[in-house]
Formats: sequence, structure tokens, C-alpha cells
Amino acid sequence: EGIARTRGISKPYHTIYLTALENKKGEDRQLTHSRNTHTNIQWLPGEKMLSFKSDRKFKDPETEAGNLWVLPLTGGEPYPVTHIKTGIEDYAWIDDQSLVFTASEDESFLEKELKEQKDTSQVVEDEEHPPVTRIFLCNIKTGDVTRLNRERKPISMMELSFDKKQVVYRVDMSVRYEQNQAIP
Repeated sequence: EGIARTRGISKPYHTIYLTALENKKGEDRQLTHSRNTHTNIQWLPGEKMLSFKSDRKFKDPETEAGNLWVLPLTGGEPYPVTHIKTGIEDYAWIDDQSLVFTASEDESFLEKELKEQKDTSQVVEDEEHPPVTRIFLCNIKTGDVTRLNRERKPISMMELSFDKKQVVYRVDMSVRYEQNQAIP
């Protein structure tokens, strides 16, 4: 991890390295060379590729940072595989063609209304309007994204079953639980 300085502003960034387990010389191969963050690194099943969430910029200015990118280990630039406006939160590969991920859906009516009013306030622990997180299935070859659940509470974590046919997830009943454990 490093710190990039731009006009007095410090921003953390990450570099991804690859090393072999039988590497006795301690030689690592640097895979990324940009000043971006890279988190949630996973191997792509059956491929010589890595996937990770990143704050890299998209050509589409409407799409936020935090989407999923893939990096071929043979070389080249990473490329995006999700284009979710709000970014993704968690993900798991089913196979080399499809994955499940959690993300917030597009802006709610309230969010659109506040944006039109140029309201920049951020409400913390809003029990009346909690963020709605859903689970989605994505085919990376076709770009098709399908919502898998209708849960209206925030999903805080998910995990695929060993056979990759089911998803278990945890729903937070209160947005304040992490802070005070008062409401389960």
C-alpha cells in the first residue's frame, strides 16, 4: 500500500503482486502499476486471471468506483466486468462465466428527489430509509444481470455453497446494530 499525493490531497493506493509458493528467491511479479485501490482480490475459476474491486475510472461518468475488474496474468490492462452505477459490495465466482454479487439498486425515489434539490447532506443510521442491498447474478460474457432476491433490509454478507447452487446471506435488521447492538 502506498500514498499518492495530488495537490496536497493524500489518497491510499494498492499494488498487486504475484509470488509462487515454491519461490525460494523471494522474487515477486508486480501486476498493477496504477495509483488505484484494489480490494477483494480473487482468482477467476479455471482461468489465469485475477478479479478485484477497484476505484479505477470508467468511460461512463455515471458509474461509481467499486466495480469488479479482471486482470489477465499473461499481461495487459485490467478490464471491467461489472458496470453497476453504485458499485458492488461483495462477490463470488460460480464459474469462469458467471458470478453473484451484492450491490445497492439504482437510486430510490427519495435519493433522486434529494439530488434534484442539490441536497448534499448524508443521513447516518436512517432507519426509515435503509440502503436496499440485493443479490445479483451476472453473466460476464453476455453482460446480463439478474436480481435474485427481494430482501428490503441491508445485506451485510453472503457466501456461496460448496456446490455453488445456493447463496446464504445475512440480513441486518437494524442499520444501528453494528454500533450499539440495541436492535437485533
